[in-house]
Amino acid sequence: MMKYIKLGLFISVLSLVSACSMIPKPLAVEEGTNLLNFNDIIETSTDEQVGKIVRWGGVIASIKNLKDKTLLEIVHFELRGNARPRITDDSKGRFRLYTADFLDPEIYKKGRAISAVGTFSGFEKGLLGEREMMYPVIDSKKLYLWKEEVDRLDDIHMYHHSWFFPSRVYRPIYRPVIYRPDYKKLKPRVRKSKIQ
Repeated sequence: MMKYIKLGLFISVLSLVSACSMIPKPLAVEEGTNLLNFNDIIETSTDEQVGKIVRWGGVIASIKNLKDKTLLEIVHFELRGNARPRITDDSKGRFRLYTADFLDPEIYKKGRAISAVGTFSGFEKGLLGEREMMYPVIDSKKLYLWKEEVDRLDDIHMYHHSWFFPSRVYRPIYRPVIYRPDYKKLKPRVRKSKIQ
């Protein structure tokens, strides 16, 4: 009996791990494809790298719709196992992404996490403020805009419910409850005496 329990537990953990690292279909590439790394381009750029397939991601810094294409400037971050950018305080730089599709600036807005598969097409000069920079450029074949993540530490608070009214006192032994900004504190009821 214990043998079957262990086997079931192993299969559950394995399926959970594989589900967490699944890459969305638009970002999938053929197995065995040698993807060009962002760090390799920054450190040693060669003509042989042009035309290679990349899968990069990061956070949108700006968007510009041109006459026949859209330009995204993206702050690069390393990708997780599922190809979602791992957003930290450390970035190796920015890159520019061109796509033939029209992208609505209200959807593809500044601060959204994005990943893309495309081909590296070299570098182009650009300004970041008053500083001149060389941006790696990719021609995008596929884009994937990630849903916004909620910071759970901001949204979950611990509540202690007493018989009289709930208070927002942190008690690690109590269960977490989702915080609602429209929450109103309960006021104790005062019964009015019928005797004058």
